[in-house]
Amino acid sequence: MLIKNANLEDLNAIEIIGKNSLPIYYNLYNLQLFFYDKNHNILSVFVNDIIIGFIIYEIKLNSYHIKSLAIYLPYRNKGYGEEILYYLKNMLIKYNLKFISLFIKSKNNILKKFYKKNKFINHCIMEKYYTSLDYNDGEELRWYNEKNK
Repeated sequence: MLIKNANLEDLNAIEIIGKNSLPIYYNLYNLQLFFYDKNHNILSVFVNDIIIGFIIYEIKLNSYHIKSLAIYLPYRNKGYGEEILYYLKNMLIKYNLKFISLFIKSKNNILKKFYKKNKFINHCIMEKYYTSLDYNDGEELRWYNEKNK
């Protein structure tokens, strides 16, 4: 497995993985906006020279905010999602930032279990955050850098 900064050629595969893996995904236009925005970064996950996943995150003053993380279905439950989170946590520690945050649907128990396993904790409930979908409430989860509290 290899994790590296995405390049323009990766964005088509990232769009397809997002479209096939997530209820809400970023289209190619939005991915290009993230790609050229200095406050965002996209990491690609490769296995045998094939993109099997990605993470998009915003770089804030003292934290990272995960916008999207997806692993292509045939590669799930093999540790790749945990590896990309581990990679991002190490970058956060390296740059002495405080925490990583993300938003999830309150009813998504599978995703909550995944992030809790990776030491994310509930920060707050966001009522009616996902109003355009068939569910309303969201939650903000955070992982804190123990070396910079």
